[in-house]
Amino acid sequence: MSGKHKEASKTTMSGSGTLSVAGQVRKVRGRELKTIIKGPVRTGFVVLVLSGLIWVFAERSVVEELTVTVKIPLDVSPQDIRLQYFDLVSREVQEGKFYLVTLEVKGPRARIQRLAEKNLTPIIVPLGVQQLMDEPSEDFEVRDFTVSVMDILEGKLHFKEIEGYLQVIQAKPSKLGVRAQKLREALLKVQVFDASGSRELELESIEPETVKAWMEPGGVIVPVKIPLSRELQRKAESEPITVSAAIPNRPEKMDFKIKLAANSGAVSVDKIAKEDIRFAIAMPPEWSGQYAVKIEGADFLDGYAPIEFRGSTPARDEFRRQTYHLVLEVKQEDLKNKGGTRLLRYLRPEGLTDFEFVSPKLKAVSFRITPLGKDESKQE
Repeated sequence: MSGKHKEASKTTMSGSGTLSVAGQVRKVRGRELKTIIKGPVRTGFVVLVLSGLIWVFAERSVVEELTVTVKIPLDVSPQDIRLQYFDLVSREVQEGKFYLVTLEVKGPRARIQRLAEKNLTPIIVPLGVQQLMDEPSEDFEVRDFTVSVMDILEGKLHFKEIEGYLQVIQAKPSKLGVRAQKLREALLKVQVFDASGSRELELESIEPETVKAWMEPGGVIVPVKIPLSRELQRKAESEPITVSAAIPNRPEKMDFKIKLAANSGAVSVDKIAKEDIRFAIAMPPEWSGQYAVKIEGADFLDGYAPIEFRGSTPARDEFRRQTYHLVLEVKQEDLKNKGGTRLLRYLRPEGLTDFEFVSPKLKAVSFRITPLGKDESKQE
């Protein structure tokens, strides 16, 4: 076949819409041109869509399983009924307002993977009185219930971050014991104490003066005690303050408006005379047997005597009998200068907050560091 004949047999298409076949030229209609162009495009698009649908279907049809631990909470909103978990074997009441349960769940691979990666918290409605008894208002003292975990969850585990749900296959334990106890209403007096709780403070006013609470039948009715730190005491003596306090068998705290009487928190000032002050020098432990520290001036305690303090009786007694009242802290860097000047540190009674020093002294003392076993005069 000649090159000329080969060239004549070519089919070409130009942008002008002219189609040449075997040397013959004719105008192609616009609709035909679009059909020729769109044919392969449509086929590719359909393949792409079908591939995506197949992938989505495969992801949703592949089911995986996972073990998760969840908390089953108790609804504490009813004030006249107290709910508590108890052990089904020992019958002993359990502490806490939720129960840890291990669940076997299954669902589409994408949901399982997201849950495993993100460690999400499930949405679980607290177990309440309405789920335990038909008539919560009925008269009873104590009733025990055995509840199925599958019933509580309705066989499903929902998450805020995951569309759909996961099916619960198994729960361990499968059943929970819940004890319902009927409480009685009581009127409690509100009292304000110092931080230690040992001394009641005098009130100018408090709102409310009494609160309603729910108590066990036959239980001892005790007042609501509100402790105030020394700082809050001073503030409440000058202006009313608002503080929150817990009320027995009520889930939320309650606000109280308190105004203390003038000098209600005042406590007589106690003193330790100079001759009774016990003093210590604290050095780096590696200096033991190598260096001695001497404070210059035999009357250095005059600047700290008497030590004046106030607080609750237990706090004051503890401060009096503790091993030391003041300490000089010598540091490693003081060795370079063979001494220094520093304030003495007051030693508070450990673990007692209702205690304070009155006008603590701030007079620095000077000290020297000398090696042991050598003539001190030669070191100067």
